[in-house]
Amino acid sequence: MCRISSRAGHTVISYIKDTADAIGQGDEKEKRSQPYIFQSILGGNMLKHTLVLIILSLIVLLYSIDNSAISKVSPGSQSDDPVKQTLTVQITTLPSGQIRLSWNAMTGATGYNIYQCNSAENCSSPSWLLIVALPSSSLSYQFTPTSSKRFYYVTYDSALLPPHFVEVDGGTFNNGYADMTISSFIMDKYEMTQSSYQAVMGVNPANSYGVGANKPVYFVSWFNAIEFCNRRSMQEGLNPCYTYYGCGTNPDNWPSGWNTNDNNQSNIECNWIANGYRLPTAMEWIFAARGGNLSHDYPFSGSDNADDVAWWGYYVGGDSDFGCHDIGLKTPNELGIYDMSGNVYEWVWDLYGDYPTTPQTNPHGPETGVIHEFHGGCWGWFSDWCNVFYRRYNGASDTTMQGVGIRLVRNLQ
Repeated sequence: MCRISSRAGHTVISYIKDTADAIGQGDEKEKRSQPYIFQSILGGNMLKHTLVLIILSLIVLLYSIDNSAISKVSPGSQSDDPVKQTLTVQITTLPSGQIRLSWNAMTGATGYNIYQCNSAENCSSPSWLLIVALPSSSLSYQFTPTSSKRFYYVTYDSALLPPHFVEVDGGTFNNGYADMTISSFIMDKYEMTQSSYQAVMGVNPANSYGVGANKPVYFVSWFNAIEFCNRRSMQEGLNPCYTYYGCGTNPDNWPSGWNTNDNNQSNIECNWIANGYRLPTAMEWIFAARGGNLSHDYPFSGSDNADDVAWWGYYVGGDSDFGCHDIGLKTPNELGIYDMSGNVYEWVWDLYGDYPTTPQTNPHGPETGVIHEFHGGCWGWFSDWCNVFYRRYNGASDTTMQGVGIRLVRNLQ
């Protein structure tokens, strides 16, 4: 489920912003009181939006329907006949004053959710209030508005998304030097846990700084993260993203000792169109940490106050006690993603170097170098290090860092 809110204009005319990926063009405006529909094409491991904006002129109600789903075909394959899904919502105003919303069934839906906010000014913020969560068998909902002016949207949940993943809708942000345009992707809303890492790799490297099934894994190198991505992709029948030069994508076939020499990082190549798991790029990471298109420009991921969203500062008088903490205990950011500030740092794909200073689309970082970046801050040190733009770096083979872990992403196909 992805919460993408529409933004109402200064008049009763409303428009959807930042949905070029769904409709193939910029802002669209609509004065009619009838719904207009955006159609989503879902195929393979594709994930897109279907947004429906309705203006009910008499009582000035805005209903914004945002649907997120992923249609999965046989592992490792791509669909030649993608499933076309259009969510259509009907509105009925009843003599009693109640309103009934009804919609068609969506393939893969496990439930539907109706949210509201109280004013147009709040529609771009994560202040939506869940009214009701409905089972997949429910295709309508009848209720009495608590005000003559309310703003609503509906989502559906899909069991076909990887567990705990959320969509990060593509958009543009400024990295402090230039505008970066990022395509849509999906990201795990939690840091990789020790239990999940062990399930794939057969070992839990974490020790002495917090050990538990729901604590983030640490003592993992950049090489370990790359290997984990490929092995999990293989387990789930996906196409791995990473290839070791001349040795394919299966780490079992990579040369002995490949992960012990930092210079071997130059032998790792990424297939950026593969459907498997991978590390985010630095710009993807920052974009998501800032809240994507819903960003409030907070210095920390989801707040002006580090204590709200981050475990930090055990050694310097911060809010953390010793060691890493279970995932997801602090407040999430605007996209519903947890712990992107604090707890443990997170490896990204990029080699360390200067941030791009000219506008770019989906940059992958410097082409040369040896050391790789990690972002987000950790439980031990300063809150400033939890800033969404702050980064540190180390060699690709280093497994000695008790405050560095992993967060995964996948492409939208």
